[in-house]
Amino acid sequence: MSIQQLLVLVDFSEGSDLALARAIQIAEQTGAQLTVLHATGPRGVVPDQAHEAIVESATRRLEAACSAAESSGVQAEGCLHPGSALEAFEAIEAEKRPDITLVGARGHSALRRIWLGSVAEAVVRQANGPVLVVRETSEAEAAHPFRRF
Repeated sequence: MSIQQLLVLVDFSEGSDLALARAIQIAEQTGAQLTVLHATGPRGVVPDQAHEAIVESATRRLEAACSAAESSGVQAEGCLHPGSALEAFEAIEAEKRPDITLVGARGHSALRRIWLGSVAEAVVRQANGPVLVVRETSEAEAAHPFRRF
């Protein structure tokens, strides 16, 4: 399997920062193009002025993410999409047809996951291709990646 296109979902949390870093690493090694996707959320949930500020901030952060990738020699494109993270993922996955999608794992408790849902879980269920869920590892796990703790 040749990896030519990667898609990484970001919400600018620590978890998505880890997913972005891993996506850049994989793209460096494979020469794949990288699409960095952020969903702005549906319009009307917050006042228009607040939504505009959210979009402006997200645009700057996406540009910074793409610059970081490009400084590593990776061809990257930022994509700001209205709607929920899952809606954005479904639309961009259909358009880009990534070989691998990366998403950060969240540290929500089981109870919070039941109440709020999990983007990572939804992406894994809905994806048409492989999904790499990136989570933070402890020093012990990093030293012994194939050993269960």
